[in-house]
Amino acid sequence: MRGFLIGLILGVGLLVAAVIVPQVLRPGAEVDADRAREDAELARRQLHQWNPGIDLLDARADLTALKEADTGALLGTEGARAAIESLQSNFSGQVSAARSIDRNSNLDASGQLQQVDPTSVSQAIEGFERFARENADKWAAAKANASKAGSAGGSVFGVPMIGGMTELAKARQLYGLATRVRTEMRAIQTQAVAAANRLARSRAELVHYRGLDPSETLATLKQDRERMEAELGEVRAEAERLRQTIGERDAELSQLLSQITSTRDQLLSLQSTGFQPGNESSFSGYRSQYRSVSERMRDLQKREHLLRWGGFEQGELDWDALLIQDAEAVVEFDGPVIGHEELTRRLALLEDKIERYESGIGTLNEQADMATAIGASARRRVETYTAAVEQDTEALSSALAQLASLAGEAIEQEDAALSAAQAALSQFQRSSSAAGKLVSDARKTQNEFDPQRLNERLKKQLADQRPEEMATTAQAEANTLIGRLYAERVRGLMGYRDSVAVIRQLGATVAFDEAAHEELLTAARTEGSNSLTAAIEAYTGLAEGGGATAWIFNAAKGSAEYLRGMLNPSEAAAYRANAQAALQAAVDQAGQSPYGRAYVLFLEQLNR
Repeated sequence: MRGFLIGLILGVGLLVAAVIVPQVLRPGAEVDADRAREDAELARRQLHQWNPGIDLLDARADLTALKEADTGALLGTEGARAAIESLQSNFSGQVSAARSIDRNSNLDASGQLQQVDPTSVSQAIEGFERFARENADKWAAAKANASKAGSAGGSVFGVPMIGGMTELAKARQLYGLATRVRTEMRAIQTQAVAAANRLARSRAELVHYRGLDPSETLATLKQDRERMEAELGEVRAEAERLRQTIGERDAELSQLLSQITSTRDQLLSLQSTGFQPGNESSFSGYRSQYRSVSERMRDLQKREHLLRWGGFEQGELDWDALLIQDAEAVVEFDGPVIGHEELTRRLALLEDKIERYESGIGTLNEQADMATAIGASARRRVETYTAAVEQDTEALSSALAQLASLAGEAIEQEDAALSAAQAALSQFQRSSSAAGKLVSDARKTQNEFDPQRLNERLKKQLADQRPEEMATTAQAEANTLIGRLYAERVRGLMGYRDSVAVIRQLGATVAFDEAAHEELLTAARTEGSNSLTAAIEAYTGLAEGGGATAWIFNAAKGSAEYLRGMLNPSEAAAYRANAQAALQAAVDQAGQSPYGRAYVLFLEQLNR
């Protein structure tokens, strides 16, 4: 959605600059304005050709090391061969599809996949280096032309907008670099905490094995094993009794089912034979016999249900008496019968319990063996953990050194991104002034040359709020990016501080300037909150203006509110509620827009 919003601002801004602005410029100023607009349009096209992702990849890849590497040896590894085969398999279908499209379009067929060998890999590295350099030059050219345009016509609406977008695009790319450093920091923080954990454990183990005496442990394990074996014997006996009961129940149920089948056959035979119509004696005999067989079937089924599902042997309720709360309605029942299904379930539970007891006893035996082995090899363990303490100390020191270096690099990258974002904000503020001047000039032209208000172009221009809205939107975008940068800084600083605290709690010594760290944290929260507050105020005003794009501003407002929560964890719940409200409004207004899906998912995440 951010790309859509920026594209909308650029396109409409240049349209306004190209079509409307010339109508209100004095003839003497048109030449400089036209030159400024031409340079701004050139900068826009160059900016559109620039791919910030390539710059990020170039910054991440060590091309010098790649060019100096032994590509033949690298390609010979099993992992490299598997990766190459996977890539070729994935791309072969795309290449075939492209060649098919070429044939159907009467075009020259696209090339085939090249064989991967050291030569082709070296050529690819050189090609990427060339491509990355050309890509970086595109932004530099866009920056130069935007500056040139600003010098020629900084007050022409659309010109400072392009300058701001050029700086904002660079700020986003630098934000990506800073985020990469912060992400790497989080990984190193995890490694440092893990190293501190290992070090603390190694030290504890070293102390433990130096004074190790397994006799008390073995005595405890023996007691636990004997207790569990006694309990296991009781459970096994109970399970055996249940198996015997189930076997008896199975036999009785089998006999009952046979009797039920036989009785059912008798009923079917009676129904088939029937009685002689009109013969009272025949009907009476049929009825008596049918009733007898039916009652037997009922008794058998009742017995079968009782044995299978459980219940009471005898007794019944007088439901009519029960409804009038007659205490004598409840007839005393014989003792309960536990059903076959329940017996089977209980047996399964006992068998599971037996398995767990056996597993527990086996574990105790393993622990006893281990304790015996540890007692016998205590001296070797001391040597092992002495070496481990040295290794973990070195690993922790290395991780802490990397953290200190990355922390400085992250601040540098964030400062560079903030500088670009502030430059973009300054340009957007100039764009806002240019938009105001555009309206002022139009009103002056109308007053001087169209006092009767007959010129439709001037009336439409004065009623058009898009230039000011675009400038406001662009400023909000820049402020949001500034707030996002500070939010990431706060997140990174807090994570670094918390990691140091954990490492210290684990007994390690860490050089860390808390005062300087807190100063950075406080400044980031203050500056970030100010920028996000300005962005939220702008988005609120834009959203209240209504229209088809109101949902976009509500969505942006929701994101900014969420970022405020990142800056101020103590008030995160309130800002989260604000974000949910704004995002809900955006989702309700977005309708079927495909750009709204990301915010639907974001809202669902916040609502969990």
